[in-house]
Amino acid sequence: GSSQILTRKWCLGEMVIARLEKVDTVLLTFPGFELPDEQFMKLYHKLVPDIGDFASYGFGIAEVRETLHWLSSVKQIPVNSDFTEGSLTYIINQLTNTFVSLPATTCRTDMNILADPENMEAISTAHVLAKLMAPLMMGSHISLPTVIANPKQKLVAGLADTQSSPHLIVLCTDQCLVSYYYASWLLQARHLRSCFAVPVVADDIFEIPSPVKIGKLVQSSRLQGLETIDTQAYAHVLKSIFLEIALPFLPAQSSEEDLMVKANQLALRLRSGT
Repeated sequence: GSSQILTRKWCLGEMVIARLEKVDTVLLTFPGFELPDEQFMKLYHKLVPDIGDFASYGFGIAEVRETLHWLSSVKQIPVNSDFTEGSLTYIINQLTNTFVSLPATTCRTDMNILADPENMEAISTAHVLAKLMAPLMMGSHISLPTVIANPKQKLVAGLADTQSSPHLIVLCTDQCLVSYYYASWLLQARHLRSCFAVPVVADDIFEIPSPVKIGKLVQSSRLQGLETIDTQAYAHVLKSIFLEIALPFLPAQSSEEDLMVKANQLALRLRSGT
């Protein structure tokens, strides 16, 4: 459960069907998620006015409210804001009642997906995209994708890395461009011999910034971190990235089939380098 999942009509519709069909359910609680209170349930038809669409599936507001009550009885697994491979291993173990250990990965590959470490949905989206793209990149000259979403990771770890020519998927979500860590990673990319960057819009409220807006964005106080951000260089990097046509990838609004189509389009773009 993310902070907005209960107001996403089709997400809640899936929950209603799961309850009615008695599907075993576990609730992953992301930071910001809160179980609905009585007031929320009472006013739900006003918060999400188009739930009348559920009638064609055989249920309505009564079943929706019962499902909102039911959520408090479902087993919960908390997901920390520091969503790392260790966190993912913990979740897998909890869901499967087994003990698995994921292989350690390195960020120094020639295909990286950048995600805002302060945005849990962005991080989750990056992992979904990486999973869908992995089989599509097998057999190509490009290695399997690695998600860069931990503040401790570096895009360029040493002099040897600057000789590589990686492919960079820039996951664009709300406020990502004023993230200190995001800016730091993109500035590190300047030191690479060459870098093919593709912007991917993963948030429906994200707007492709104009050169004028980029100039304002880079002056944000949020970009002040442990080290000084070269705002002029950062603006230049952003302008270069958004010369490329952005591709959409929106898990919250798409079916698995739709996401697979988008992943295929991105894979073709990366393979061709255009």
